[in-house]
Amino acid sequence: MRKIQAEADLPAVLPTSTPSSPVFGGLAPHVVVGTLFVVLCASPLLFTSSGFMVDFTNWIWFGAVRGYQLEHGQLFSYFVTAHVVGALNPFWAFYGGPMFTAVGALSDVLGHNAIVAFDILGVAALGSAYVGTFWIGRLCSLSRTSSHFPAICVVTSAYWITDLYGRGDWAEFVATSSIPIVVASSLAILRSPRLTLWPTVAFCASFFFFTGSHNITLLWGITIAATLVGLLWLFNRSFSVTPKAIGRLLGLALLVAFMNAWYLVPDVLFASRTQIAHYPASSLAGVFAPYNAPSMVFDPLRKVAANHFLSQALFVQAPIWFLGWAALGLALAATQRPSRRVLRSALAIAIVLAVILGLNTEGATPDLPGPWSAIQFPFRLGSYTVLLIAALVIVALIGFRRMTKMTMLARRGLFALLLMVTAMSTALAVWQLWVPKTLF
Repeated sequence: MRKIQAEADLPAVLPTSTPSSPVFGGLAPHVVVGTLFVVLCASPLLFTSSGFMVDFTNWIWFGAVRGYQLEHGQLFSYFVTAHVVGALNPFWAFYGGPMFTAVGALSDVLGHNAIVAFDILGVAALGSAYVGTFWIGRLCSLSRTSSHFPAICVVTSAYWITDLYGRGDWAEFVATSSIPIVVASSLAILRSPRLTLWPTVAFCASFFFFTGSHNITLLWGITIAATLVGLLWLFNRSFSVTPKAIGRLLGLALLVAFMNAWYLVPDVLFASRTQIAHYPASSLAGVFAPYNAPSMVFDPLRKVAANHFLSQALFVQAPIWFLGWAALGLALAATQRPSRRVLRSALAIAIVLAVILGLNTEGATPDLPGPWSAIQFPFRLGSYTVLLIAALVIVALIGFRRMTKMTMLARRGLFALLLMVTAMSTALAVWQLWVPKTLF
């Protein structure tokens, strides 16, 4: 099997799997750990009858409607007719047409049970976020145990839980949860000499939901990914990727985009003619200004804005505990003279993270050009904050592994601190899931 060449003092960032050290080999205990965290975060979905935020219930209804349309042969229908949205509203042309088609099809298979279909997709989305982040860690040469920490950072974060329950923004939640699998499977395809089954299936499935669920997430996800890749290339100037591998990945992406073209093309062509396109972006940003305050975003615990109409379960805090550990780990790694690639990668991620946090806390998104101003709520950037902090944790763990000059006591102390951070984030997630009015 072809090996990827790396610097002498740093194992390949994208190591080639071998039979003796497979990326997913010996996973049984790790599957148990991952399953426990996914079930924990999905527990209100699985073990209560709550409808959560009103939008959550609305999306279940839309899924049921899409299933009814499929049953009557309307495979690519754009229109919904209801008292609230009016007659022949082209809803599916602008909001998650492919995703709701998948939900409707699953609902039909389950005997027209849209609620169970949403439960299955919700657990799958949380699993996608966890497994994708875990997979990225493994591809970046982390051990199986270490790869759990960035995954836990993602699924237990305040905004990840808020997106599902507190806001009930199902389409956004599914789209953002697909990003880790898109990234991980892309890396696996790029480093392989040929297409293999499971990375190809994982990429096609995740890219289907990423491109077919939420257009705002699609725009911002591509923008942030392109910016980060550009900075990584600028700082490192070396990628062990062949043109053929890039061509294979782009070919798969175009194939999936073609499948979703019935939704993407009208979305691009006619989005400017929708009502919301002419709604002043600054007005919504002003309504949610309390959630952009640095004291809110950087609060180490979890709180909501007092006397706000969405104050019941709108938690937007960044995973500060993990960010603090990553900063400490990288600072200590810098004293050990690690590979320049580690520090440069951390710098690239930190720059993008700083920009995202700045746009969020300053409420500056309405001033952005073109469609980027249509994010509506600056705190939506919280999803990307979480993913970028998880990426910093991965880089810090790579640096941690290179701290050969540190005493064993210091290394154990830093690892114990990471365990404490993980326990704190998990405890805060449990509190957020069950103590406030998350269940409505």
